[in-house]
Amino acid sequence: MQVSPLNDLVCLRMKPRAIEVAAGIIGVSALSDRIPSNEGEVLAVGPGRRTKRGIVPMSVEVGQCVMVSSPGPSSPIDGVCIDERERLWMVPESAIIGVVG
Repeated sequence: MQVSPLNDLVCLRMKPRAIEVAAGIIGVSALSDRIPSNEGEVLAVGPGRRTKRGIVPMSVEVGQCVMVSSPGPSSPIDGVCIDERERLWMVPESAIIGVVG
């Protein structure tokens, strides 16, 4: 799927939610299809936020691993899921709270 975000939007491929059981084994949660983790890889970025003085450039780049805010279990990510099978989300740059690694 070819996606070109506009303004300050970022397209992310969310990582599956992992769980750790009592034995220390890490597996993929059954909820990972419905509720993604809060980490993802940046696939595409928009040009930046528009202001009266021009465009404010984006602070993330394609290929970076980022963490996004998660306001609660009912709305796991402040954004829109554009492909559930591929776990692709379109989020505003303001929803990104940090770069991992």
